[in-house]
Amino acid sequence: MAAEMYALLHESGNVASIHDLVHSEIRAHGWSFVSGQAGEVLANKWVVFTNAAGIEQ
Repeated sequence: MAAEMYALLHESGNVASIHDLVHSEIRAHGWSFVSGQAGEVLANKWVVFTNAAGIEQ
């Protein structure tokens, strides 16, 4: 999903282009395939990303 988001952002130059993808990921958030400390790091970075993109969770 990250690669798809990057490609859409690169192509459009507009954060709105990833709105649907981000909301799909938000629905799946918490169902991480990565456990332990690494999963926690990913979860925290996801929050930073969505906040920076101005996308409400």
